[in-house]
Parts: sequence; structure tokens; C-alpha cells
Amino acid sequence: MLAWLERVALGVLAAAVVVPALRWAGVADSTSLWLGAAVLVGVPVAAWAASTVPARPGSDDEPDAGADREPPA
Repeated sequence: MLAWLERVALGVLAAAVVVPALRWAGVADSTSLWLGAAVLVGVPVAAWAASTVPARPGSDDEPDAGADREPPA
């Protein structure tokens, strides 16, 4: 549940940045709001999709091979 709250908060924050930035750049109000809504939905969906990708084998679970060896002189 906490992961979803973090994803939604990230989407809200991203939309809160995108909409004023687009308005400052001279984009129409309705277009800014539509793009902000897309960001509001798209960011949590992208974060969820990224969370479904499995980690590379041995990337975080195991130390690198030879990590405990001394470097060559």
C-alpha cells in the first residue's frame, strides 16, 4: 500500500510541476491540464510497470565475483 501512495504522490508532484511549466511556456490552459492529467496517471503507471521487471541475476543479491580480491600490483 505504501508503494502505491509513493507512486501517486510522485505523479501528483510531477503534474504539479508540469502544468505550471507548460502555462509559463505559453501553452493553452486546456492543453496544460490535459497533459498534466496524463502525467498524473502516466507516472504511477510507469512506476508500477518498472516494479514488475525482474532484477538482473546477481545484480543486488550477490557481490561481484572477485570483489574480495586485492587489485593487481
